[in-house]
Amino acid sequence: SGDVNIFACGGITSQNIESLLTVTGVNSYVMTGKKEKESPMRYRKNGFGTGLFKKEEYKLWYTDAQEIAKVRAILNFAK
Repeated sequence: SGDVNIFACGGITSQNIESLLTVTGVNSYVMTGKKEKESPMRYRKNGFGTGLFKKEEYKLWYTDAQEIAKVRAILNFAK
């Protein structure tokens, strides 16, 4: 059809989505809702890594469903 859709992505949260919508006018978003938590791994041998960067060695990344729901609610309200 020749239409071009522009998606905003990267660092989108419930804290900034309203500003993005207002300032940019973009109405299509891609987000992970990514949060970080400490790994439950108990045994951690000094000097032996898992192959990841040291500062993130024992962190787990996950999608926060509540964060996604907050953003959806904000976007639904804005329609």
